[in-house]
Amino acid sequence: MAFCKVLQGSLNSFMYLCSQEEYIKKIIIMRTKITALLVVSLLVSVGCFARGTGTLANPYSVKDACEAVKNLTWTSNTNYESIGDVFVKGIISSISSYGTFAESGSFGNASFYIKDKVGDKVFFCYRILYLGNKKFEAGQTDIKVGDEVIICGKLMNYRGNNPQTVSGNAYLYSLNGHIGAGTGTLDDPYTVTTACEAVKHLTWTSNTEYETTGNVYVKGRISRIANHGTFIEGGTYGNASFYIHDDEESVELYCYRILYLENKKFEDGQTDIKVGDEVIICGKLMNYRGNTPETVAGNAFLYSLNGRTKGRGDGTLANPYSAAEACAAVKDLTWTSNTNYESIGDVFVKGIISSISSYGTFAESGSFGNASFYIKDKVGDKVFFCYRILYLGNKKFEAGQTDIKVGDEVIICGKLMNYRGTPETVSGKAFLYSLNGDNGGYSFIATGVNGVNRESIVNNHYYSLEGVRIDGQPAQKGVYIHNGKKIVVK
Repeated sequence: MAFCKVLQGSLNSFMYLCSQEEYIKKIIIMRTKITALLVVSLLVSVGCFARGTGTLANPYSVKDACEAVKNLTWTSNTNYESIGDVFVKGIISSISSYGTFAESGSFGNASFYIKDKVGDKVFFCYRILYLGNKKFEAGQTDIKVGDEVIICGKLMNYRGNNPQTVSGNAYLYSLNGHIGAGTGTLDDPYTVTTACEAVKHLTWTSNTEYETTGNVYVKGRISRIANHGTFIEGGTYGNASFYIHDDEESVELYCYRILYLENKKFEDGQTDIKVGDEVIICGKLMNYRGNTPETVAGNAFLYSLNGRTKGRGDGTLANPYSAAEACAAVKDLTWTSNTNYESIGDVFVKGIISSISSYGTFAESGSFGNASFYIKDKVGDKVFFCYRILYLGNKKFEAGQTDIKVGDEVIICGKLMNYRGTPETVSGKAFLYSLNGDNGGYSFIATGVNGVNRESIVNNHYYSLEGVRIDGQPAQKGVYIHNGKKIVVK
């Protein structure tokens, strides 16, 4: 407002100093200047002339980058000033004679010029590495004129008149919006290296003031567990703290106090984590204290654990029970006698053979062709008894076939019961579905009811299709098991 009053005063003064003709000419010139000033003022106010700051959130334009280095000194190839690490965004305008990434061969770098969409300033990206700050590899997407890129690294003013990156100290951060090994989506999760790269420029001021990414997915292997860090050790908090990496030579991402599968607290009987597990975590990432890439506490969870995304198995082949879950599934089943008991099935249970029963392995059972053994989970002490189960393909074991041993990973399929308080398979009603990932080439279609079965007698209990007993008669619509048969409640 004050600016406008000054301008108005200037206009009024002309009325006393100029003739009418001169006044008209000068007023036209003055109004033109005023209009231009007001337009510029408006454009500045909405950010049209706002400069980049060189951060990932607000990268330099090419013009900004040139301006940022113009006063830097250069004396020799070993004696010069530089700035960085900073981000610069632009459009590739031409490829240098040093060539694209593919053309550089074993060097795995590229040299090219970038410019803004409007303007003629150019910036030289000299021998920069590829996405993820790594060498380019055959099969990856090369650059071309017209690509939109963000580069990150140190900048200099070569020989005092050539704005460019410092050779070997810059890389291609993004290529047409793609930032390298993984994009952070569920379909294309970050690698750990890329995740660490994505957060390294995020600021951290205090525990309540810091920058984060959005919700992203990161895939890796657990490299180490933090002190008292597993889910079981997390107790009532139901979370875990551990580190993941891509391989033994790569950087680590700290997964700090993350929740369990399905973004829920860990519960007793669920499968805990261990070093070597393949995981995908989902949530917000930060750069704690400016030097520790990690998840934001309370804002991340374990999306998958060794390919499993459900917190509990449901007894299907796609999501089998763990040994602990199988024990929990049968704990409320009744047993009165060998001919009077409840069971569930057909269901699948996955575990590791912990010991062989006195009834023996398949080979030791002779003409019976079955085996009896105990299985448990990789973590935890719950055991499930696989009692006189048949071999692969639901057939008797034959001489020459591979027998079982302690340490084998197995999936068994069949009916389960709670024999005198011991969780186990129903004798003659279960078989070995797979042995160390091999199912013998058999295909299997469960023909039994995946619910609760009653052997010899019936009762008036109702069960869900997952085998959970319902108190009284079901009130909600759905399919239930009653007296060994499926019924529909409408």
